[in-house]
Amino acid sequence: MKKALVIIIVLFVLGGGGYYLYQKNQTKAPGEDQALSQQTPPPADDNQAAPAVPSNTNPANPTSAPKGTFSSGEGEPAAPDIQVWEVGFDGEQFTPKSVNIKVNDWVFFKNKSSVDFWPASNPHPTHTGYSDFDAGKKIAAGATFKFQFTKAGSWGYHDHLNPSIGGTVVVK
Repeated sequence: MKKALVIIIVLFVLGGGGYYLYQKNQTKAPGEDQALSQQTPPPADDNQAAPAVPSNTNPANPTSAPKGTFSSGEGEPAAPDIQVWEVGFDGEQFTPKSVNIKVNDWVFFKNKSSVDFWPASNPHPTHTGYSDFDAGKKIAAGATFKFQFTKAGSWGYHDHLNPSIGGTVVVK
């Protein structure tokens, strides 16, 4: 009986503790199920004006405003660990056309059109400029493709379904 109890306790500790450590170390895109530490409140819907530019960005370039921030939860950082940026697709263009971000920031490519799109790195059709940066499928109207940029560089991208539409993500 003691051996069975010890085995159960060991399995519980190893299974539960291992799962906890696994979950703690996962980097996930901040989403609706995770709290974003917003620098400014988001608009109630896509028809409202964009949020004001945070004071730590260049007021002359409002496209430099991040959507929000996400922290790994490891203590209290002096500055946000990760910022979240939104690039909209309206069926004819990406807005903003270029964003300047830091390594490990996320960019959410939001489909605000009535047609599918497929964001992927240049060049078309191979997507080898940043091969991980490829949705790999069509993104439906209203859906979002989330990508974390972990490599510094200037990354051109395009809509794989209409390669003449594109933009740039500059990662420093």
